[in-house]
Amino acid sequence: MSNEFDKYIRQYCHQHKITLEKLAETAGIARGTLYRLLSERSCPKVPYIMRLAQAMGVHHMVLLRLKWSDFD
Repeated sequence: MSNEFDKYIRQYCHQHKITLEKLAETAGIARGTLYRLLSERSCPKVPYIMRLAQAMGVHHMVLLRLKWSDFD
């Protein structure tokens, strides 16, 4: 089952023609960490969200809101 956070990240990768692995590398996080972030009920650490947002060129609150919406 896909969640909004997962959809947003995968859509970003598709639009920018990069793999999830390349995004993780750019963000300076482990590939496994990124995959755990994508799971619906994961509780991510804020520094990972901030690194990911910086690598994507979006404000970290965009990603935090998407992730928080998974818990509604």
